[in-house]
Amino acid sequence: MRQGSRRMAVPHMLCLALSACLVEGRLLRSNVTTAATTVANSSGTIVASLFNEEAGGWAPPPGKTMQQLQCDITEMYLAKPSRCPQGGDMISMADLRAAVPEFVAMYAEMGKTFPAQCCMGINHLFAVWYTARVLKPAAIVESGVAAGHTTWMLRKVVGPSVPIFSLDPGDPAINYPGPGITGWRDANGMTTYLTAGHFKDFASVDWASLIPDAGMRSQTLVLLDDHQSSIARAQVAKAWGFKHVFYEDNYPLRVATSADDISCHHSIVTRDYTGIPGDAYSPQAMCGGEYPRTDHLLYKDKFGSECLYISRSHHESNTQFFSALMESYFEFPALFSPCNTKRESVLSKDVAQLTALGLPPPDWELWHYGHLHPALFTLK
Repeated sequence: MRQGSRRMAVPHMLCLALSACLVEGRLLRSNVTTAATTVANSSGTIVASLFNEEAGGWAPPPGKTMQQLQCDITEMYLAKPSRCPQGGDMISMADLRAAVPEFVAMYAEMGKTFPAQCCMGINHLFAVWYTARVLKPAAIVESGVAAGHTTWMLRKVVGPSVPIFSLDPGDPAINYPGPGITGWRDANGMTTYLTAGHFKDFASVDWASLIPDAGMRSQTLVLLDDHQSSIARAQVAKAWGFKHVFYEDNYPLRVATSADDISCHHSIVTRDYTGIPGDAYSPQAMCGGEYPRTDHLLYKDKFGSECLYISRSHHESNTQFFSALMESYFEFPALFSPCNTKRESVLSKDVAQLTALGLPPPDWELWHYGHLHPALFTLK
């Protein structure tokens, strides 16, 4: 999702949940219907076609595969998010492992419902699914909808009576008409769509009107898959009394502040970053514990369309402020990772294990099991 746009939300490699992407004031576009018809091929074929259909779209540097680039990012994460240690053990690895069979059953049903699946990779789907399953929220705010397949999963998890508020400048039915990737809109009257012509950004909604009960707002899950500054989003959530926030594209510092060729095109930036680019100032950028390598770094908001340089001391102040907002902070491990990471995954690196569970091998998974350690945090 891109704030303020009513154009098509489309796949983009820098967001593991595929969404719209800004390039010099326009959106990276690709023929998702055509791309989806190649779903019988490896996911690498799909991703390559999505990037190469339009001149000017980001593509991997020569000699690097998408899986290598995904691993480059995954391997940037330190062993723990040491700057936000509170509640880091709130979910145990044992509990995550015990939940795998139930998730696999849900994922199999999802595959039957959506043969051409979009738009979130398995690792992040597992994190969202587990959060909704354990939290049992009184309501859900879903900021960033894309094809609506995650909305389908959320409805399956929370049941028919929980209100869901889905926000996106596009609309699943309009932007993903099929064949191929086909959008899903919930026919349940408990889902409110603030999409397309009715779109409102999360920060612009009068949440006291939509969820009048402050106690209910405090038990609502806010799912942010919208590529906005996390520190700005956290302040909006806190102002409305929301406590439970899930931030999906939790880039490490070097990616969140990357001087890439995609973002910050209205800023004077030395373009010296060639990996998969980032487009928003993430929780991990502050909480991860990595020290900035330069005196100034890029603060990004609104899909990287709004950028400014901040100093190390400003970044440090942001980190302290953000950490002070939270009662707890947890980063989800990967369900599976083929990379040499500093963090343990839920499953072992044995690919045969994926086959036994009915999950695709890395070459066939949408994002090659790339993982951005989505953050679940509770605000004070």
